[in-house]
Amino acid sequence: MEVVKVSFESALRVVDVIKDGGIVLFPTETVYGIGTAIDNIKGIERLYNIKGRDRKKPLALHVGSYAVIYEFAMVDDRVDDFIKRFLPGPYTLVLPSRDESIGTTVGVRFPALPFLMDALKKVKGVWGTSANLSGDVAPCSFDEVRKEILESVDIAVDGGSTYYRDASTVIDFTGKEVKVLRRGAGVVPWL
Repeated sequence: MEVVKVSFESALRVVDVIKDGGIVLFPTETVYGIGTAIDNIKGIERLYNIKGRDRKKPLALHVGSYAVIYEFAMVDDRVDDFIKRFLPGPYTLVLPSRDESIGTTVGVRFPALPFLMDALKKVKGVWGTSANLSGDVAPCSFDEVRKEILESVDIAVDGGSTYYRDASTVIDFTGKEVKVLRRGAGVVPWL
């Protein structure tokens, strides 16, 4: 396992590891996450094994551009308005999926951390989840990441403490009514 600090050079190294099918531990503005390339079936299986996560719980698609959101999710006017006003930011949006092979819905995360946005743009996106064992609190600093998680990834990016020190706010746009599934760092003024 390789540990690097946040930098332009480490963003390029992260891209190489993702393209080679590896697992990356990375900071966001909310919590630390782990992820792998969107087309890496073995990597996705590794993510579930590392966390001890129930296979019925979906991963979130972490993206570095608006175009990837529109490619993987169906976006109506209310979602488009939200995306333009609040993303990138501390939100995970649950949207109808354009690709039934990934399920009927997809959780999309567009983190507002320049280092991560740069890396994600170069790999299209990663399937990811928080860097904790299932049931544990998500780490908000590199020092809070459990040893078992660190030893299970191919590269770990040390970005110190996260800005918000709270998970993303999860908003479900799949029904007629918009629902907040988890309140976190992102403020939703109208709900």
